[in-house]
Amino acid sequence: MRNKTLKGVYDKIRVLSLNVFVFFILFIIQKYTIGLIPGIRNIIIFNKFYFHEILFSIISIIIIKFYIKVDIPDNNQGEKFFTIKKIEENCNLK
Repeated sequence: MRNKTLKGVYDKIRVLSLNVFVFFILFIIQKYTIGLIPGIRNIIIFNKFYFHEILFSIISIIIIKFYIKVDIPDNNQGEKFFTIKKIEENCNLK
């Protein structure tokens, strides 16, 4: 019983750490692509926060929520830590 509980906690920590890693990668990519736009680095909100940091954080969270699924790899399936979700083609634009 205790081993299952510890394994469950360990799996949750693994999923959380992989989500943080993906967040970090997305944030850095945005910082060095979109963040290089000249006017975006000078905007300050509430005299504390830079606008681009808040924007990149929100965009990264949205991308992780809707497009990235973190998996715990099984020993039988091989090494696959996260997958990109398929976009549904059920959009009926009539």
